[in-house]
Amino acid sequence: MSEDYLAALSRFAIESAHAQTVDDVLWLLTNDIVASLGFEDCVVYLTEHSDFSLRQVAAYGNKSPQHMVVDNPITLAFGQGITGRAALLQRTMLVNDVREDADYVVDDLERLSELAVPILVEGKTVGVIDSEHSHAHFYTLRHQQTLEALASIIAAKYQQDSLVQELKRSEEAAMHAASHDSLTGLANRMQFLAWAEQLLHNRSEHSMYLAMIDLDRFKSVNDRYGHEAGDRLLCAVSKRFNQILPKGARIARLGGDEFAVLAGSHIASPEEMGQILVASLQEAIDIQVDLVVVGASVGLALLDANIQKVSHWLRRADAMLYQQKALGVSGYRIYPEEQDQSLPVELVIHAELTDLIERNGFDVALQPIVALSTSAVVGFEALIRWNHPVLGIIGPDQFIPIAERLGLIRGLDNCVIESVDRLFERVGPHQYISVNLSAASLSLLDKNETLMKLADRVGDRLCVEVTERSMVANFELAAVGLEGLRAKGVKVFLDDFGTGYSSLSYLHKLPVDTLKIDQSFVQNLSPRTKEESVVRTIIALATSLELGVVAEGVETTEQSQHLMSLGVELAQGYFFGMP
Repeated sequence: MSEDYLAALSRFAIESAHAQTVDDVLWLLTNDIVASLGFEDCVVYLTEHSDFSLRQVAAYGNKSPQHMVVDNPITLAFGQGITGRAALLQRTMLVNDVREDADYVVDDLERLSELAVPILVEGKTVGVIDSEHSHAHFYTLRHQQTLEALASIIAAKYQQDSLVQELKRSEEAAMHAASHDSLTGLANRMQFLAWAEQLLHNRSEHSMYLAMIDLDRFKSVNDRYGHEAGDRLLCAVSKRFNQILPKGARIARLGGDEFAVLAGSHIASPEEMGQILVASLQEAIDIQVDLVVVGASVGLALLDANIQKVSHWLRRADAMLYQQKALGVSGYRIYPEEQDQSLPVELVIHAELTDLIERNGFDVALQPIVALSTSAVVGFEALIRWNHPVLGIIGPDQFIPIAERLGLIRGLDNCVIESVDRLFERVGPHQYISVNLSAASLSLLDKNETLMKLADRVGDRLCVEVTERSMVANFELAAVGLEGLRAKGVKVFLDDFGTGYSSLSYLHKLPVDTLKIDQSFVQNLSPRTKEESVVRTIIALATSLELGVVAEGVETTEQSQHLMSLGVELAQGYFFGMP
């Protein structure tokens, strides 16, 4: 092979390696390389595997009068003509005189000799390089070897490109699987949250809103017809949502029978969207074993300036969904753009509690604990409060049960601990602060880094308050954790004493330092009453076990004096100071 041919092959190999696609390589061959080899004509075909045919995709000579354009490209079947024969037999076809070949196919001009070289990848024909010449017996072994070398380079690029495309398809498939629900094909929770996050950070001039959708009778369908029928129902509902939702609205399945939609006022108003979603499930759905009508409850929430996290936005819509479900009928509710007193406090708590815990937006008040004999303040109990900008003060008796139901109570405890850490700067050096701990926190005391760090820093100036009920529910774990705190100097108060279970039977086992007499015994305290008898018993019990006593709920002078006469040393309540 001459040096010119070797140089052309070398240049083609190098430039092919830097080409982006197979198409770029083919046009490099026909526009640049072939011309330097003295060929009159050269056409490259690629295989169309759908019908085992070859289509012209790049050319040099008469077939390409314009740059990178094939003039009137033709398609050949495998086996048709000399080119088709090379593809079918997977070997080079060199015909010195086409007049002696009955299969010769005339393309743009009738010529006398033809050389067709297949492009093979892993034993499959992916294309053919075909060259014709006006002279018979033009092509030599050198021409054949050159085209075969060029075909090998194209095959390598084709294989590389195929691997890249396959990898890309695999990555796209993996990304699709990660972001879509496998049953319905809708976007999943992860994808929906990503959409919502994007809208949150790129707020448009349009009013954006979120809708949460729950199927009203899905469980009854599942119970009656089985999970396969339930899956068919979910797929049918998803298809119906896709059909009825306005263009531009984004739908996702969050899990179970819960769906969610993101849209804007330019697509449909929240009222219109609520009506569309509810109406879409009022018609029967065929689940193969029966026709069912499930209905939908929908909660919607607009994205306003007060929403800084997706979780807050979701909870607003979820609170409205919760309210609508409670009615027991299909319909929709929209979270008010401006909260007012008409919105149930429970729904406000449900919608905003998690966000408030995450940013610790609570107030913590300190109620003094005083020595009755001297009126000196010896310590304080930390009491959590929620000062809502519209609804005013929301008491712990309202939001703590909801926090427990939502699994947020440990986060609430930590909010108080973090606040108390700062409040120690405001109290005297010999005064303590007591913190209430929930049953959920008691089981994980040794893992609460916030509490343990505070205990290490302030020691006996920190007290923790636990109830009898919480201790009984987590006795072994609670006992271990509380002993760990006591080893750091922390005192343990047993709160609401006398209202629990069998206090006397296990009291001697509890790692506590002080009993707090429940306010229910203090409020009705007077001589010769059962309340007085209970208080006397508690004092005697505490004395025998060498425990301190604090009376809660003191509101009058008479109560204070009566408790002191019974031997109670410490007390707290509105009489000594409002929290």
